[in-house]
Amino acid sequence: YRQRPAYQDRSLEPYLKSDLCKPCKVGAGNSSVDLASPCQHISAKHGCKLRPLLHESRASPDVALPGQMFPILVNGSVAVFDGTSASAPAFAALVSLLNSEQLRQGSPPLGLLNPWLYQSHASNPDAFLDVVVGNTASTESSLCPWGWSAAPGWDPAT
Repeated sequence: YRQRPAYQDRSLEPYLKSDLCKPCKVGAGNSSVDLASPCQHISAKHGCKLRPLLHESRASPDVALPGQMFPILVNGSVAVFDGTSASAPAFAALVSLLNSEQLRQGSPPLGLLNPWLYQSHASNPDAFLDVVVGNTASTESSLCPWGWSAAPGWDPAT
């Protein structure tokens, strides 16, 4: 685990103080014994062992894009993909277009965006869409009671 950079502190503070900070658990009334492969981080005696790490480790994600039924063009045909296989290249393409415009205007490329993204959110949160519904615990074929839930502000799901 990497130490959290200072530019994340302000955005993470509300999440870390909330009761929503429950790695692995999405639904109420579930226990790690409900899983075919129990969450190795939760124990009846000590609760979630990851909780202390959240207060000192680098948080991710920094940005989120749609992760289900993401339309892409493959060999001239539209197809849909799910997860980071679709959204990560889309975000990289967006940054590439922004860098091209920077260079066209004689400005340097954007470089590491993370500090700027967090500062921009701190000074103008309305410039961002806060996803507050959903979680990381489902696929097209199944719904699992475990994962991260979306919440207002920064959260590990979005």
